[in-house]
Amino acid sequence: MEYLLIEKRAWLEIQTEAKRLNERMKKTEQYFFPAGDSG
Repeated sequence: MEYLLIEKRAWLEIQTEAKRLNERMKKTEQYFFPAGDSG
């Protein structure tokens, strides 16, 4: 049972990290490819 709790916590940490990376990627894309400049 404890193993499942550890797995769940690890999964939540992975999801949080993935969200953080996703936000960073979006900001990077906006920096390199501004929305107004559709070239």
